[in-house]
Amino acid sequence: MTQKNQMILLAMLVLIMTAVWYFNRNTSSVAPGSVATFQKYQLLAVENPQLHRDKMEVAQKTEYHSLGRNPFSEVAPAAKQPKPTKVVPREPVGPPVLPPPPPPAVTPPSFMVFFDWDRSNLSQQALTTIQQAANAFKAKGSARITATGHTDTSGPESYNMALSLRRANAVKDALVRNGVPAQAITVVGMGEKGLLVQTGDNVREPQNRRVEIVIQ
Repeated sequence: MTQKNQMILLAMLVLIMTAVWYFNRNTSSVAPGSVATFQKYQLLAVENPQLHRDKMEVAQKTEYHSLGRNPFSEVAPAAKQPKPTKVVPREPVGPPVLPPPPPPAVTPPSFMVFFDWDRSNLSQQALTTIQQAANAFKAKGSARITATGHTDTSGPESYNMALSLRRANAVKDALVRNGVPAQAITVVGMGEKGLLVQTGDNVREPQNRRVEIVIQ
């Protein structure tokens, strides 16, 4: 071996020893079990392809396998988006709904016949009113008629009671002549009771000498 070859071999040995010393220094300065250890092992593996794979596996198991995941292949999950809140529209609040008013009371149709003093006969105006009452009864269909006789306060009460009854019967007879069945008519005598115009005793008042015809 020539001197030139010896020099080349010596230089190669120096380089190999230097590389071994550099490798030992760097591997001893890296704390195992950290991310830096894993990164430096990768750097050394690039510089020295003969680096044993066991050191890489140790670094991976020490730093990351304890967590049960691989940070180089794991993709961070996307942030969970909050569910949109469902907005329920509120119904407009208006004034309280009041119940409908009750229907107005229906007043049964009625007619009024007036008499002269101490008389029970019917005038022409009275006959016209009785005919109108008979027509209303027929239009109503199934109905009843009440004929109530009254007097004023002149004369004895017992006499006036009988006079009021005669007046009511006179109206009933006229209604029957106008087509109203007799069994549909009720006759009542009130005498001096139920005055239309309030007066004292023994007062002749034409408004109180009457018969009221009510159709129900």
